[in-house]
Amino acid sequence: MKNAILTVTLNPSLDKTITLSSFYEGGLNRAVAVRSDAGGKGINVAKVLTLFDAEVVATGVMGEDGSDVILAELQERGLQHDFYMTKGTTRTNYKLLNEATRKVTEINEPGFFVSQEALARVIEKIEKKLPDVAVMVLAGSAARGISDDIYEQLTILAHKHHVKVILDADGDKLKAGLQAEPYAIKPNLRELEGLHGGAFSTDEAMYAFCRSLLNQNTKLVIVSLGKDGAAYITEKEAWRIKLPPANSQSTVGAGDSMVAMTAFSLIKGFPLQALAELASAAGTITATKPGTEVCRPEEVEAYRTQLKAQRLW
Repeated sequence: MKNAILTVTLNPSLDKTITLSSFYEGGLNRAVAVRSDAGGKGINVAKVLTLFDAEVVATGVMGEDGSDVILAELQERGLQHDFYMTKGTTRTNYKLLNEATRKVTEINEPGFFVSQEALARVIEKIEKKLPDVAVMVLAGSAARGISDDIYEQLTILAHKHHVKVILDADGDKLKAGLQAEPYAIKPNLRELEGLHGGAFSTDEAMYAFCRSLLNQNTKLVIVSLGKDGAAYITEKEAWRIKLPPANSQSTVGAGDSMVAMTAFSLIKGFPLQALAELASAAGTITATKPGTEVCRPEEVEAYRTQLKAQRLW
């Protein structure tokens, strides 16, 4: 039985978190603390899964320049990785944390350009791994040169190898990816409203729309709702998880931790309620961490007992 998880990151980054006591636009700001972490949604997912002793490999594409720090961190974490290296510089993303307001301002560089020849090599590398994979995570943005239908292409390849796909994307990449019917999607409320074409009048209307996205292959819709928790929707069963108050430092990586625990739960064959509790606990704990540091197993289990799980149907 296949138990491996493959995460795909098509626009990795070095995430630099700069903590400020306050922020003055147009003036001088002095940093209280600075930290750098390997970033990119698929890499963040793999970080969590590695801590949970899951069999996971992070793949995708990186620019040859600026990737040394990222690769060194992955090596230090014991995180298995196999990225295609192409010409260009891996981007740096800046997270400005204002301690006075607890708000994070993000500045993301566009990243390197991927040629069609390089992209073909990336897809070839991914497809070679699929026969040994049970779940593939497609998450985040893509480098310049990669079309919006890339997740649709990769999901179609996954179907050929009977691999479940968890899709966590935005905008046109999410819309295109949905056409190939991934096993699960994890939009936040803004992303879900983008698919819907506007805001929902009630929670029940949101749940109904989620249900309309389910089909023969798409079995699970997860909607992350920030401090209001999350909803986990399948055709036969659905759960709403509500969160106790938490001291959030940064929401960066929180959604990735939810995706990681979703993949982990699918591998383990956990029921939907357990999946929902683990995913919500992991996302909340990661939000309390500095930079793009992630949750640890003992923290997730401890916080899970404080969650309120409400069955919707």
